Amino acid sequence: MDTTRQKPNRRKARKAKAAVTNIHGIRIREVRGRFVIQVRRQGLNHYEQFPSLEAARLKAEQLHQERIRHGLSAFELTTEARVAAKEALRLLSGRVGLVEAVRFWCDHHPDGSAVSTPDLVARYLADMEARKLRHLTINTARIRLTRFTSDYSDRPACTITAEDCRQWLAVRGGEARNRNNLRATIRAAFSFAVKRGIMTRNPMDGVEPVALERTRPEHWPAEQVEALLRAAQAFAPGMVPVLAVMAFAGLRPYEAQRLDWSRVNLRAGCITILGKTSKTRTDRLIEPIPANLAAWLAPYQQTRGPLAPPEGTLTRWRVRLAAVAVLGIKEVRRRLALQDGKTGTEIRDEGLAWSDIIREAKEAGPLWPVDILRHTFATFHLAAHGDIGRLAELMGNSPAIIRVHYRGLATQKEAEAYWSIAPSKEGRVIALGA
Repeated sequence: MDTTRQKPNRRKARKAKAAVTNIHGIRIREVRGRFVIQVRRQGLNHYEQFPSLEAARLKAEQLHQERIRHGLSAFELTTEARVAAKEALRLLSGRVGLVEAVRFWCDHHPDGSAVSTPDLVARYLADMEARKLRHLTINTARIRLTRFTSDYSDRPACTITAEDCRQWLAVRGGEARNRNNLRATIRAAFSFAVKRGIMTRNPMDGVEPVALERTRPEHWPAEQVEALLRAAQAFAPGMVPVLAVMAFAGLRPYEAQRLDWSRVNLRAGCITILGKTSKTRTDRLIEPIPANLAAWLAPYQQTRGPLAPPEGTLTRWRVRLAAVAVLGIKEVRRRLALQDGKTGTEIRDEGLAWSDIIREAKEAGPLWPVDILRHTFATFHLAAHGDIGRLAELMGNSPAIIRVHYRGLATQKEAEAYWSIAPSKEGRVIALGA
């Protein structure tokens, strides 16, 4: 007689003892005194526990009625619509939901109420005005966005895709840095549209910026800055103060343009930059004023009033004087003297106009790189004094920026030559507004 005892399969025994109730195809199992409903949703099993069979039955009835409602709603569709939905799901192959695909199509095939790209840009610029951003910031955005809207004037903004943006930048973006600047400005406009509900997504988010080589800012040698200031003395004396504060106090161009003589105290040896005219919107003090800067400013000093000429005059003469610095005062004087007695047509035909002078000077390189005088100031100030923290305070920058951009670009001897640039006694030859 075989006395070997087989161990019972307790797991199977437990399953066999569990009471099972079926309500409309929904199973209710009793497990350790609890009643469990198993429901399958989106290919996964979901379980809910109840303290009593009555509570589980009630839930099962609710689920059954819910299934009926959802099932009947499908019959509201025509046979063609149900077939089309099935085919659409087959084509999507699980890559995206049907509703999301339809939403994307609606976004890119708007009705007549969609906001056009030019209208979006107009709203964005108006918002910048309302937020009281700086005129220079708004104007720069307007110039960049106008280039974009000129090519998409007939397109609703919501129809523009990442691929549209990518191709536009590739064709119209220009060199890498300019392309990144355009991308940033257009992306900001689209972000505004998303926040205002004009668009559902920002297409520029799908366009990566161009990787740039890290380069240090360019600066001019002392002799070129001196040639520029000598040109201003000879041709446009009203330009001398604004060029001098950029070259020897490190002011940004728009800070220099907005500087009032009441903020320049030569007796105390300081210049106050107000937060409303500063990029960082904070006050800063330029102190002490370098001796050569004081010498450049003294002949023009006033109690109050703008230190710089009007913006149009400043823009026109800044480029002209840069051209004079390249070609030389004598050469430019000779050409301008040959204009006497000639008509405008004759002056242009003989290459004696300022535009001809500027064009020839540009052959030697860019006449006025961005912030060139400010970068020159920083380069020679650090070479002369070696104080990164102090220079950061004077420029309204961080010490890290100063250290990376300007350290080791000039020698002590070159710095001495720069800070010894002083005005000559030569006076006006041609009026500033000419």
